[in-house]
Amino acid sequence: MDFKYQKIKKVDIKKWLLGGNATIYAIILVVFLAAVIFVFASMRTESLKEGQMPSSEPAANTEPESSSNYVEENHQYQIKVNKSQNFLTVYKLGQNMEFTEAYKVFRCSVHKDVQTGTTSVSEKYIWRRLEQSVYGHYASRLGNGAYLHSVPYQAQDTSWLITAAYNRLGSPADIGSIYMAASDAKWIYENCALDTEVIIYEDASETPAIALEELETLADGTRVDPTDERMQANSVPTKIKYMTGVDDCTTPLNAPFDQ
Repeated sequence: MDFKYQKIKKVDIKKWLLGGNATIYAIILVVFLAAVIFVFASMRTESLKEGQMPSSEPAANTEPESSSNYVEENHQYQIKVNKSQNFLTVYKLGQNMEFTEAYKVFRCSVHKDVQTGTTSVSEKYIWRRLEQSVYGHYASRLGNGAYLHSVPYQAQDTSWLITAAYNRLGSPADIGSIYMAASDAKWIYENCALDTEVIIYEDASETPAIALEELETLADGTRVDPTDERMQANSVPTKIKYMTGVDDCTTPLNAPFDQ
């Protein structure tokens, strides 16, 4: 009896699976798998909402500017900006390991909102929007939120110089942060490393350690900074790398080498 019961039971299960119940079972399985996938997808969405965004996600509030990969490693300079007299002095690290030697002096214009105190270079930009329709070329961002940059332009184009701002070099700025001639801003951009110390102070009695040449003003409509030698919007996209090309090369003894 036991053997007959087991055989009948086996036949019944087979008929159940191959009968009309098979379709219902398949539907239940599909619904179950869909529910599992939905739960995992919901968990991933919640984790992303909590701030675990992928590193490739673009930053919010981007501006029409070109950020630079240029990172100079030269830490032998210190920058001091006299807000009262509107000139900037670059000091070079001396043998006594102190910044006492005035190396360069640039005429600049400092906006009244720029804070005095000690800060440092935190970022660099080929172009940086400073305000609506005002752009700085060779801009070095400071930790206090101000920028060292060229005389402002109306667009990211070196043929759109704000001529009136150039002619006010050496006087307080009414636009931008701390602006100077394009060649001077470019020198800082190329030679002063990130974290270079910048000291902004006021001293109405100070005279430049290196005499400044008289500023030659531009005629209305000039629209070009005469110190900008390259006249290209993105003339220094990255730090210059010397000795690039062939890394490893084998040449026969006494054979000419021309790679």
